[in-house]
Amino acid sequence: MDRTTAGDLENIPVAEKIIGQRWTSMGTDENKEKFHNKAKDVDYNVAPELDHQIAASQNNLKNAEAQLGHQYGLVQLESDPICSSAGCE
Repeated sequence: MDRTTAGDLENIPVAEKIIGQRWTSMGTDENKEKFHNKAKDVDYNVAPELDHQIAASQNNLKNAEAQLGHQYGLVQLESDPICSSAGCE
């Protein structure tokens, strides 16, 4: 152990006495339970199956693009959603 770490470890009891609170390590079972992120325990489906109506809409769009020979970019370029219906100042 280097001198800096050894010095830091010697200062912990002094600091605990000054602030009147005991330092607890994150490695203790008590703290692991207290600070455990329960959301990480959930198995989220990050690629859910699409609703049948969405799948049909995407299929219809693909068919329309093939018939018309035009690709529709589904990015909104005409209006800014931040602006109101009166427009942007």
